[in-house]
Amino acid sequence: AQTNPAYSHLDINNINARFNVSGSDFWDPTLGEPRFEAPQGSGKHSMFTSGLWIGGLENNGTLHIAGVRYLASGNDYYPGPMMDSASYSAFEDSVWNKMWKITKAEVDNHQINWNQPSYIAPADFISWPAHGDASKGQGANLAPYHDHNNDGSYNPYDGDYPLIKGDQTIYFLRNDDRGLHQETEGDKLGIEVHGMAYAFDCPADSALYNTIFVNYQIVNRSTYNYDSSFIGFNMDPDIGDYQDDYIGSDISRSTAY
Repeated sequence: AQTNPAYSHLDINNINARFNVSGSDFWDPTLGEPRFEAPQGSGKHSMFTSGLWIGGLENNGTLHIAGVRYLASGNDYYPGPMMDSASYSAFEDSVWNKMWKITKAEVDNHQINWNQPSYIAPADFISWPAHGDASKGQGANLAPYHDHNNDGSYNPYDGDYPLIKGDQTIYFLRNDDRGLHQETEGDKLGIEVHGMAYAFDCPADSALYNTIFVNYQIVNRSTYNYDSSFIGFNMDPDIGDYQDDYIGSDISRSTAY
């Protein structure tokens, strides 16, 4: 288990939101405090946590489930991609205990200057997890990238660069296979979660300036075909006092509020 999980903050607009490599986003598990500051710089936090919950039935009816809340009992998700069980190790934990934070400005600059002798690519471009180690059972293709010379191999000094969304992006990899499910005590699914949190720097647009986006790609790397699968979120929003908040939904817009 990862005792000091990596984290990063999405902070290019009016929101400062913390993302943790192994889940329970918007939450500082060490201090037990929320980290979704809105407006940024105000010291006010309207979200306490956001956790991806996934469940599905194996062919024989066995339930497999992964989910997180406040990590008080441990975690169901672990940093990095899935791999062969014999390849999991403290070393691999440390390698994948990482998040990648990239801006559109860095991508634009890279596209113009990648072949200049004095150019040095940003560290997160160089370590971008485009490919896993197949000899360890990791996926050959992980994080998305632009393959400038179409050689099927990621190298920023060949003009390749990460494919991101928004003006600022945090990319992370999680899996539910590395260890026991300490939070739900459920059976493992054998899934890999590719996450991309992003936002736009546009103060003139009040909606986008106060919005963040999170895109998840969920890959089933197990040998099971799951039936009756559901994906949802455990979210704890608090505006002011926690005892007087209400929630609702607008089905026609697929929206909760």
